[in-house]
Amino acid sequence: MSKIIVIQCSNGKQKNAGSFGGGKIKFEAHPEPGAKLTYHPDKKIPDMEVTWRDYVMLYNQKVNNPDELLPAAKLYKNKMYQKIIDEVGIKNVYILSAGWGLIRGDYLIPKYDITFSGAAKKKNRRKKNDLYNDFNQLPKTKKEVHFFGGKDYLELFYTLTKDIAPKCNITIHHASETEKHPEYNYEKWPVKCTNWHYQAVKDFL
Repeated sequence: MSKIIVIQCSNGKQKNAGSFGGGKIKFEAHPEPGAKLTYHPDKKIPDMEVTWRDYVMLYNQKVNNPDELLPAAKLYKNKMYQKIIDEVGIKNVYILSAGWGLIRGDYLIPKYDITFSGAAKKKNRRKKNDLYNDFNQLPKTKKEVHFFGGKDYLELFYTLTKDIAPKCNITIHHASETEKHPEYNYEKWPVKCTNWHYQAVKDFL
């Protein structure tokens, strides 16, 4: 049976990662007052009736890619994302993004600077009570679903998979002790280290 890999996003983006407005538009969790060309994903575009998230959806319906956005699974610098694509195929890769939600690996998204990391600057850190209209693109499936990500991303993963059945085919790979939900399976990574999930998914594949 083929598998779906869900992996959290990364701060490091590819040098050729595109954005709207010729790459000038920036996305942050809490844009500083007066910051030019910097927006929250769910704020309306100036002089328009749609949010930037709406615009991303409309953009993905185009037959071309004028702003040279990258597919979500290819947006990040770490080589492990490409390895996952090579192993399971981009259509079986999903990214859990602090900025955009749970998104397909082949879905075009602009670069952004939003994270759950407590070490991030205030303007870049998404807090748990912040309101986001997250994408939720993981379908109900009988395939095995394996999530690799840090503890800070777990609550978002639970929220975005709560309506997916059966949950018994979803395994959460974790490095630190975490509250376990009976609907999910859990696999503990034996070594706790920075970016442990890259080594964990490598070993899994």
